[in-house]
Parts: sequence; C-alpha cells; structure tokens
Amino acid sequence: MPPIATIAFAFATLALATTACALPSRPDPTALGWSLPAVVNDDGRGVVQFDPAITVDASGALHAAWLDFRDGAGVFGLYYSRRAAGAAGWTANQRVSDLVGPVCRDDADIAVDRGGGAHVVWSDYREVDPDVYISTLPAGGTAWSPPRRVNDDGTQTIQWSPAIAADGAGGVYVVWSDYRDGQSDIYAARRGPDGAWQPSRRVNRDPAGVQERPAIAAAPSGEVFVAWADQRDDAGDIYVARLAPGAADWGAPVRLNTDAGTARQADPALGIDRTGAVTAAWHDERDGVGAVWAARLAPP
Repeated sequence: MPPIATIAFAFATLALATTACALPSRPDPTALGWSLPAVVNDDGRGVVQFDPAITVDASGALHAAWLDFRDGAGVFGLYYSRRAAGAAGWTANQRVSDLVGPVCRDDADIAVDRGGGAHVVWSDYREVDPDVYISTLPAGGTAWSPPRRVNDDGTQTIQWSPAIAADGAGGVYVVWSDYRDGQSDIYAARRGPDGAWQPSRRVNRDPAGVQERPAIAAAPSGEVFVAWADQRDDAGDIYVARLAPGAADWGAPVRLNTDAGTARQADPALGIDRTGAVTAAWHDERDGVGAVWAARLAPP
C-alpha cells in the first residue's frame, strides 16, 4: 500500500484532471436527503483512523467505534463517540481499549443493549495470538469497563473477526472465527443482562473445512442468526444458522447461495427489520466477477 501522502496526492491530482473531462455528473447527495459528511474523530485530522463500526439504540442515538493511531505510531487505539437523536454533533471521543503500546487491534464492532449499555468487541493481539475482547460502557456511565477476553479456550490459538448483536432480553451475543479445534470454526457466546457469560459454543457442525468472517443479527422475537463464509465444499459458500429463543444449541446450518459451481462467496452481512424479516447479503463470484447477492427470510 502506498504512503497516505501518496494516496492523498493521487486523489488531488485525479480531482484536478477530471475537471477538464466531460464526465457524467454525480447526483448531489444533499438533494437526496443526505447531510454533508462530517468528521467524527476529534484529534485534529492529523493521523489515521479506520475500520469504523456504527449502531443505533432505541432512542435513535448513534454509537460509533473505530481504530485510531492518535496515541502514537504503531499504537492501535480503539475509540468511541455518540451522537444523540436530533443532535448536531458527536460527543468527545473516548478511548475504549486499555493498553497503550505497539499491540495490534482489529475487527472492531459495536452493539447497544436494551438498557442502553454500549458494547465494543475487537480482535486483540496482546497475547501474540489474537483473542476476542469486549469492553462495556454502562447506560448513563462515563467510563468503559476493563477489557475482558470473550473466548474461553485457554489456549494459544487464534480467535478473530468478532461480531456482536444485542438480543431482546437485555443481553448481547458475540460470534467469531476460532482455531481451537485445529481449523477455523464459528463460535458464539452470550453475555446476560447481569454481566455473566455463558460458555462458548460452536455454531457450525461440519467436521472439516474453514469457516470464517461471521455476521450476526438478533430478531425482536429472541431469535439469533449467524452467517459465515464456509469452505467445506469449495472456495466458499454462505451458510446461516439460527438459535431459537431459549435454546442452548444452534440449529442445523443452511446454505444460502444456490449456484451449482465452485465459485467463491464471502463476506456475509446480516440485517433484521422491524417485522422480523432477515436479509443476508454477500460477495458472490458466480458470474466471473464480484457481485453482491442477497436472500431474505420472511418473518415467522
């Protein structure tokens, strides 16, 4: 990757060059109802911030978390800000992670529980091999809890690419890619409203192959859905599993992509609307190039 300054120069040069070309005009986003872009980080825009995640709570407030280099070269900080519903700007940035130093962090995600508590998860390399960590800002609180490791394997294996979703009962589910069994599988754990964690459970059931990059969404009914990229048969398919309300074990995984070839599918995303309908979207190469495909599960 070229230095940031090179990228900025290339962008500026392209912007100047295209002014003399008869290119089609792009629609003005403000004419379509979008606000003008605004900077969320408040460090003066002198360093790199990246890998943002965002969610909305029941009041309409926005919560954002991202990785941030403001604490020094090679220092992967994790920061947070909130914008109340109807507010013009974002709150002062808060550092979520506790460890200042050359420790890599990655894959940040955020969720807000039913009570208004914010939860941030990430991959953390403080023990060399990455683990999944979480920190919580209680509703109405001003300080984040000390980071806690989520994966409970106790081994020096890789856990990474976490995702988080709040359920309808005041808890949160965390899902991640996990190598504790000698290959990448999908594991999940729930934190209850009292802060107690249930043991980690494997989501996928296949005996072999790589499963990675999970996405998670929770329905108002209490159902939880996890989707992931799965290489049990070829370069990658998209599978999804459902956890019924009150159940301890995940249901049998279902393959979503219906193509008969060996094309690669990857990077799933999940969303649930107010009716409980679930939509999965993913990167799909069945036509020879990368496209975005989606499938929908109607509400029960």
